[in-house]
Amino acid sequence: MGVVYRAVNTTTKEAVAVKILRQQYMHDEIAARRFKHEAVATTRLSHPNIVAMHDYGSTVDGYLFMVMEIIDGKSLAKIVHERRSLTPVRTVHIIKQVCDALDHAHQQGVIHRDLKPGNILLTEVGDEKDYVKLVDFGIAKLLMPEGDIDETQIEQEGEVLGSPLYMSPEQCLGRELDGRSDIYSLGVVLYETLMGKVPFIGRTLQETVEMQVQTAPMAFSAKRPDLTLPGSLEAVVFKALQKKKSDRPQSMRELARDLESALADDGPRVSKATYATSQKLPLKAIVVREEKRGIKVGLTIGLLIAVALAAVVLRNVTAGTPLHTVPVNSAPSNFLPTAK
Repeated sequence: MGVVYRAVNTTTKEAVAVKILRQQYMHDEIAARRFKHEAVATTRLSHPNIVAMHDYGSTVDGYLFMVMEIIDGKSLAKIVHERRSLTPVRTVHIIKQVCDALDHAHQQGVIHRDLKPGNILLTEVGDEKDYVKLVDFGIAKLLMPEGDIDETQIEQEGEVLGSPLYMSPEQCLGRELDGRSDIYSLGVVLYETLMGKVPFIGRTLQETVEMQVQTAPMAFSAKRPDLTLPGSLEAVVFKALQKKKSDRPQSMRELARDLESALADDGPRVSKATYATSQKLPLKAIVVREEKRGIKVGLTIGLLIAVALAAVVLRNVTAGTPLHTVPVNSAPSNFLPTAK
């Protein structure tokens, strides 16, 4: 839906990223609203672990754009894929930064709603090799919406926004969301980072959704018998993955504290995890509830392109070389191209 340019701020000479809505979506009202929604959500936030955006608007040609800081690094998804899994120490170090970023977002009334390893970028800052930058607030939920933003206007009838492999049960069912939905999604990310595999994946999209709503995660020892991880850490992950949101950590700060305590625990390397299987719902009940709310089981996966290069810059910068070619006059008129 968007194309990202590498650009140069002509005043500061700093490299920046410019994201432009693709030409074919210029007259798509839903696409335009989602693009603006991402800009509004991101500009609410100011945190070192969240991609910074300094400007957004439209060009003289009518193209919508966002200008953001550029991130040189890899996504957590790519790193986990390359290494198959990460150590508990490295995992907790990364996820605690995500917790800190999301705690800030939640305090500002922003629920990410699309947490996944692909939206967690890792870059180098000084001596820090795993410095987190959280990106892509394209389908974020604004608990205190701006006056000209209607949450319902970024959804099409029958859609449930999100990535099913990481969606909370309440998100799958189209229910009201709060920060605890992000906690569940981050629990899925935790599980995948430690295990190298997501906890829930069905043969079909519908089966995956059903598992998110009613299936308990597989124990670490069963999922990866080749690994031996602290039982206290498994317990924290399983708590974040509780189907009932009142059974999860109630804030990102609480989750971060639990992770830190689990890492410091010198107890036995056996499972301490418990899971509330009483929350299991029959499939018929799930489908009926969705039909009553007008929610389709067929969800939209990857509704927005993740921000591969994060964002920041002021108004007077000019368009650079696109990562994917679009007409030159589609870029803001005061952006200077850079070499590939």
